Amino acid sequence: MEETQVIEQEHNQVDYTEDGEVKLEKVEEPVKPEKKTVVRERCQFIKKGGKQCRQTGKPSQSGGPIIDGYCSYHRPKNQ
Repeated sequence: MEETQVIEQEHNQVDYTEDGEVKLEKVEEPVKPEKKTVVRERCQFIKKGGKQCRQTGKPSQSGGPIIDGYCSYHRPKNQ
């Protein structure tokens, strides 16, 4: 199989004018900002079925903030 050479082009869009002339344009694509991912810490309590507690400390959840790895439901009471 033959190797083909890469042709570097200074345009990325071909357009035609009303006169039928070829018009080569370079269109810059907007740079998308990176999404910020929020890593939420989950409660580390393991329930009877072997599954982890799903509380993450979100304001919409009733388990409260995650302190020392546990939500307010599973936090040891002696501390």
